[in-house]
This record gives sequence, C-alpha cells and structure tokens, in this order.
Amino acid sequence: MNTRARTMVPTLAALGGLAAGFGLGIILHGSTDPWVERLMTAVAAMGELWVAALRMAGAEHLAGRRAADLHERSDIRRGSEERGVMDDS
Repeated sequence: MNTRARTMVPTLAALGGLAAGFGLGIILHGSTDPWVERLMTAVAAMGELWVAALRMAGAEHLAGRRAADLHERSDIRRGSEERGVMDDS
C-alpha cells in the first residue's frame, strides 16, 4: 500500500462516519421510540464532550500562537535596539 493510500484511509473513514451520522439523524429525527430517545441522549452527551475537547484544543493553539508572536516581537525589538533604532510601537 503506497503512502498516499494510507493517508486517505483515515480521511475516508471520517467522511463515512460523518455521512452515517447525518443519515441516522435524518432517519431518526422526530422518532418517539424510547430506545431512540435514550440513544439520542447518549449521543448528545458525547457530542458535548467532543465540542468541549475541540474548544480546549483551539484555546491551547491560540495561546501558543500568541506566545510565539510575543516572543518574535521581543526578538525584533531587541534587534532594533542593538542597531540603535528605537521603536516605541
């Protein structure tokens, strides 16, 4: 199996899961069966955990980017001070 095919497998699995979720949501929408309601309650709880995890990962990414930006700016300012150029911005 070549490298390109191996990298496509997780992508196709994610797309398949997304399509299956949409399909089940469309089919089961509005159902009043007790097992469907229990299933939807469980899926909703997992969805809330998933969204919370994505938010945490996003916040960590943004904090890291901000720290890198501040570090880069301090390096630029330090370099300009060494050359005798003062920048008040």
